[in-house]
Amino acid sequence: MSVQSRAVSEPPAELADGTRFIVPEAAAGAWIGQHAKIAAWQDGGWRFYQPVEGWIAFCADENQLLVFHEEAWQILRSTSGFAERLGINATAEAPNRLALAGDASLFNHEGGGHQVKINKAAATDTASILYQTDFSGRAELGLTGDDDFHLKVSADGETFIEAMVVQSATGIASFPSGIAGVRERLVAPRTLFVSTTGSDAADGLGPDTAFATLQRAVDAAHMLDCMTFDVTIQLAGGTHQGAVVLRPLVGGGLLRIQGDDDDPFSVVVSSGILAGGGARVSVSGVRFVMALPWMSAVAVQEGAMLTLGAVDFGPCGANGSHIAGTGFGQINFLGDYTISGGALRHFNLSGHLMVTSNNQTVTLVDDPAFIEEFAFVSNGAVLSLWNATFSGSATGRRYTATTNGTISLFGGGEAFLPGNAAGIVNAGGILA
Repeated sequence: MSVQSRAVSEPPAELADGTRFIVPEAAAGAWIGQHAKIAAWQDGGWRFYQPVEGWIAFCADENQLLVFHEEAWQILRSTSGFAERLGINATAEAPNRLALAGDASLFNHEGGGHQVKINKAAATDTASILYQTDFSGRAELGLTGDDDFHLKVSADGETFIEAMVVQSATGIASFPSGIAGVRERLVAPRTLFVSTTGSDAADGLGPDTAFATLQRAVDAAHMLDCMTFDVTIQLAGGTHQGAVVLRPLVGGGLLRIQGDDDDPFSVVVSSGILAGGGARVSVSGVRFVMALPWMSAVAVQEGAMLTLGAVDFGPCGANGSHIAGTGFGQINFLGDYTISGGALRHFNLSGHLMVTSNNQTVTLVDDPAFIEEFAFVSNGAVLSLWNATFSGSATGRRYTATTNGTISLFGGGEAFLPGNAAGIVNAGGILA
């Protein structure tokens, strides 16, 4: 049935037969004492009907369905179990329990603000909005797999590229794929992760989203405005290709390539790390084993600065050296290291290059063989080993100092460097 209103307290006059009202509590006139009853005008008089539990009436002035429940008229509302699925101009099918087809959807306020909430059970679940083309995903934003806020896009609905990540703990936004014309500005040191099971399409910001290659991590570091903060590239266990670093980080800071200082043998670099163009790089916790005969393990050129920590130099090929450098560069040792394989030379230094070691212990394992000599210094390069200690032995000539190259052993003597053949000094070379 229908009623005109449940808010009119005094009976109206001159009504059409069949007009009905719900009598309010504070009623007057002919409605006194008829609270909650249906008042119906018929043949010039009022008739009253006592509702019972479950009667339903449409109230015209409220545009609401009312139900008589617990001795009162109430707005009829559906409960949470009223319908398992709801389709509005569409068919609701699992897993979409709510489906709507139309030109637009409106979520309006009710006198104040309005929130749309998407809740998930655990941090590893997903709470997101997925945008589709012909039911194929093209963009997604929300909490996808953790509690950080992600924005990612896809060209095919299968492979998604991370565009932005906002860390839930700090509020810091990162842009793994870069921003056209804008660099991400760091507000704290950054760690990028590399794993043999990673992907260069990932963001590299955690072990679970690691890059696949060291070079991809180096390139990502150069996309940042570091604001003097360091960037650490953390290599997981396994074998990795090397990388080329030909410029310093934007905004300063040191690029750290870090493996496992406690077990460098677990993190192998199979091709060289080259630093040039004024780059500032440190390497520690890795073992170098060169896959090609002409590769050097580490090389410095063009004013770069390289710092070496707890590393192991494994075998290089017939034309590759462990440490090579030329041209106004600098190499420093900040930790003890080992040599477990042979090479053309351990040190192969030329040009205005400075190599310094203070108080380091170098351990030689299994008598590594050097085809030419342990240390070759020429054209003004300087090798400075202060208070160094060599443990173990090697085969090959100890040194060659030529064309104004200087080897400074601080009194160590001609037999100080590893090898089983005497060194050579000529053409202005210096051994001191």
